[in-house]
Amino acid sequence: PPSFQHQKPKPTATMAVLPLLLLAAIAPARAAFQAKTLVILDSPAVPQTHSLFFKAIQERGHKLSFMSAKDRMLRLGKFGDFDYDNVILFSPNTEDFGGDFDAEHMMDFIHQGGNAMIIVNSKPTETNREVSNECGVDFDEEDSAVIDHLNYDELSDDGTHTKIIGSPGLAFESIIGKLDAPVVFSGLGQASTEGTQLVFPVLTASATGYSDKISEVIENYPQSAGTDTLLVSAVQARNNARISVLGSPDMFSNKFFMSAIQNSNNGKKFGRPGNEKFAEELTKWTFHEKGSIRAVNLTHFKLGNEAVKNPSIYRVKDDIVVQVVIQEYIGATDSWAPLVKDDIQIQLVMMDPYVRRTMEHVGGGVYKVLMKAPDVYGCYKIMVDYERVGYSRISISESVSVRPFRHDEYPRFLVVAWPYYASAFSMMGGVFIFGVIFLYGTFDDKKDPMFFKYKLYGSSADKKETKKNK
Repeated sequence: PPSFQHQKPKPTATMAVLPLLLLAAIAPARAAFQAKTLVILDSPAVPQTHSLFFKAIQERGHKLSFMSAKDRMLRLGKFGDFDYDNVILFSPNTEDFGGDFDAEHMMDFIHQGGNAMIIVNSKPTETNREVSNECGVDFDEEDSAVIDHLNYDELSDDGTHTKIIGSPGLAFESIIGKLDAPVVFSGLGQASTEGTQLVFPVLTASATGYSDKISEVIENYPQSAGTDTLLVSAVQARNNARISVLGSPDMFSNKFFMSAIQNSNNGKKFGRPGNEKFAEELTKWTFHEKGSIRAVNLTHFKLGNEAVKNPSIYRVKDDIVVQVVIQEYIGATDSWAPLVKDDIQIQLVMMDPYVRRTMEHVGGGVYKVLMKAPDVYGCYKIMVDYERVGYSRISISESVSVRPFRHDEYPRFLVVAWPYYASAFSMMGGVFIFGVIFLYGTFDDKKDPMFFKYKLYGSSADKKETKKNK
C-alpha cells in the first residue's frame, strides 16, 4: 500500500503573492498626489498648535519634513538640484537662518519652479521682507495691524477690533471658491509693490478696514485703507511657480479653525469660521494641486486636406483649421481632465497679431477653430497664450510661413477690375479709330475749318477730287 507520510507543500505563485496582498490591505491608503514639502519652523510648538493645518496637507499626499530655522543642515538643495517641491516658510521671528538658507537661496528655488508659502507675524524679519519684496509683496510697518471697527468678531474681541472679517479679493473665487462661513484674520497687512502684475489679492480688508499701529492716535492717512489692504495675496510667476503670502500665523491655527465667531456688522453667528476650508484650498492652489492646466497636441491643416498635418507653408487667404487639447490637473486623482472654457483664443502672430479667433470646445478638452490666413505673406506663429487668474499660464506655438499667390494661381478676370478692363479696351479702340481717321481722313477747309471730314479712298474719282482740292 502507498505510504501516507506528511509532505511539505511546494510554494506556489499564489502563496508568494498572498503576503503582499495582506500587507497592502493593512497599510493605510495613500493619496494619488505625491510631493515633498519642507516646513521651516522657528518654534517647536507650531506642529501642535497648527496640527489640523499640517494634517490636512499630509493626508493629501505631501511628505512633510519639519526643520528648525537654525538647523545647520538647512538647505533646499545644491547645484541647482532641489530636494523639495514646496516650502512653507513658517519662521516669522528668525533673522539669520542656518545652513545655506537665505533670501537668495529661496529665490533660486522659486526661479526653478518651486512653490512657497510665506507666513509672518506683526514683526517680519529682513529675510521674510526681502523674499516677499522679490515676489512683489510689501508688508506694512512693524507692530501695525489691520483694524476694522465695523466688521470684526464680537465673540473674541478685546476692544482693539483686530480680529476682523476678511473680504473676498479678486482671486478669491478662482482660487478658493465658495465658503459657508466668513474668514477671520488677525495680523499684519500688506500691499503689492508698484508696477507688479503678478500679485493677486485673495483676501482683503473690507471697505471700512485700515492698517495702522494700535497704540498710536491716527492723525494722518493710514498705511493702507479699504480693499487696498491685502490680508492674503497670491503670486503666479512667469515660470508658473506659485507663492502665497500671509500676515497672520494664527490664521491657520487650531484655535481659529475651531472657535465660533459672530460678525459685528450683521450679528450672524457661525459655529466655525471658513478658515479651515480657506487654508485647504489655498494650499491646494499654491502646491499645484488645482488650477494647473496644460496645452498639448497643437495641430493645424488646410481645410479639405486633413491628411497633411502641420504643414510648414500656407498660401495667403487659405482656410486653416487649428485644434488643440487643453487639460486641467486633478490632484485628488493624480490625473488630467478636460478643461471647459469659452475664452480660449488662437492667434496668428508676426510681430503683432494679424488674426485672433475664439476657439470652440468640441468635447474631450479639444478646442477647434477655422480661420483664414492673412493676405500679408511672411513668417507667422500659430499661438495659444492663455493667462487667467487662478490658472497656470499656457503658451504653445507653431511656426508657419504664408506665401503669396503664384502667377498661375490668380483668377483670369477679376470682377473688381472690370472698370480697368473697360478703360483699357476703350483706349485701344479709341487709338485704332484715331489712327484710321488720321491716316485716311481729310479736312474740308472751305465749308468749315473746324469740321473734320474724313473720306476713305475708295474710287479714282475721289482721288481726283481730293487732288484737285489740294
